[in-house]
Amino acid sequence: MKKAFYFKVASFIIFICLLCVGFCGCTNTQNWVNKISEKAIKTNVTIHVKSYNTNLLGEESQSQTYFGSGVIYYQYQRTYYCLTNNHVVFKPSKYQKRSVTVTDCYGNEYNATVVESDAKFDLAVLSFYAPDKVFVPLPLALQNPKVNENIAALGQPMGQINCLTIGKVFALQQVTLASNNINFSDVDFKVIYHNAPINTGSSGGALINDKLEIVGINYAILFNEIDNSFRFGCAIPVEKIREFLNNNHLLFNN
Repeated sequence: MKKAFYFKVASFIIFICLLCVGFCGCTNTQNWVNKISEKAIKTNVTIHVKSYNTNLLGEESQSQTYFGSGVIYYQYQRTYYCLTNNHVVFKPSKYQKRSVTVTDCYGNEYNATVVESDAKFDLAVLSFYAPDKVFVPLPLALQNPKVNENIAALGQPMGQINCLTIGKVFALQQVTLASNNINFSDVDFKVIYHNAPINTGSSGGALINDKLEIVGINYAILFNEIDNSFRFGCAIPVEKIREFLNNNHLLFNN
């Protein structure tokens, strides 16, 4: 889900895209959407990654830029920790260096550090310092969502900022991706299949439930073989997110 990203914030507009594919919803759908737009959207971040080389003079000689999504899940004073995918922050071996920045929901940009990443979970944790803003992190759910449970996906598909789509969980099952780069993504466990539309740039974005808890992190898209349209989104389930964080002492108070 990587794509070259050239984006300049001229003015910030919260854009909420309500694409309800196959979503019957509950009677409180509007209330849920309102809560997401008021609270959860503020934890949504855009992640910009540049892999590059430098010449003998220290000048940048070659680079490749990508973007993805992320979600803030923990705060310590004014340092914030966000979840995203390993493949979003992955640095190809042909590059010597990597820089990572995070853009918050208001369009403010911060330098970020990759705290930990793991291709076997296709997850990564970034941290950034924001002295002038206060974000309330989203908590992690205690267990994976059930089949037919309502979910919402947050992210930046195709450069659209703070996009929200809603849908349902279809299944928890394994998926085999075309990529054979195990350093990029090497997931071999059951993942969440859902129909909340996502696209390029949604990688690393949160999948949340009606309690505004993180139940998954989007990492892949399955397209229709006939017309290449969106079919299903795939997300790392929260029980695996917790395992990854616990393995790396990053679970904190969740």
